[in-house]
Amino acid sequence: MIAKDIADNIIQPVRLTDNCLQVMGWMEEYKVMHLPVVLNDRYIGMLSEAQIYALEVPDVEVSHLQDELDTEALEEATYITDVLEHFVNKKVTLAPVLNARKEYAGSISQYSMLQAIGKLEDVGMPGAVIVLELNLADYVLSEIAQIAEASDIRLLSVHTFQHPDSVQLDVILKTNTLEIDSFLMTLKRYNYEVKMTMSDKDMELEKLSENYKYIMTYLGI
Repeated sequence: MIAKDIADNIIQPVRLTDNCLQVMGWMEEYKVMHLPVVLNDRYIGMLSEAQIYALEVPDVEVSHLQDELDTEALEEATYITDVLEHFVNKKVTLAPVLNARKEYAGSISQYSMLQAIGKLEDVGMPGAVIVLELNLADYVLSEIAQIAEASDIRLLSVHTFQHPDSVQLDVILKTNTLEIDSFLMTLKRYNYEVKMTMSDKDMELEKLSENYKYIMTYLGI
């Protein structure tokens, strides 16, 4: 999945001639803290709420801040993991996307990004989430996959998260089934420490999906 697949034009860009006070109202309406500035089809830059607040007199045109706009943008072919990295590193609520001609093609909101990650990670599919904790040197994905296969379980996705300033690693597994008792027993028999599971057979799928999103956010993925 690439940026072109996620971007849309639901949130309209602003013009250099728009009034900053009016733009603040649009930001509140869209529930964002950034809006792209476009001249015809040319991307000028990203205007932030903080930049407007910093103005002594905010009742001015956006052009007053043109030289201060962040001009970084995503290309349509940017892969979803790089899009996510952009959101994390830039700490933005909206990411502009440019086409092959470097023209403004739309934007990606945090909500759109979350939906895309959900599709990518099979959040809507039934299954359990298992978090293992182990030393980085002991991590062998092929062994975990073999244990899953022996338990008649398919791993829909696998993510790793290394603890800061540590050799400890969390391995997050999404399975294709809630029936994971045999898998868990075998993992423990191989001395894997099971840090967390979400596999309550009585848990509604909607709640399971919600919890999965929370854990992925908590682990910074």
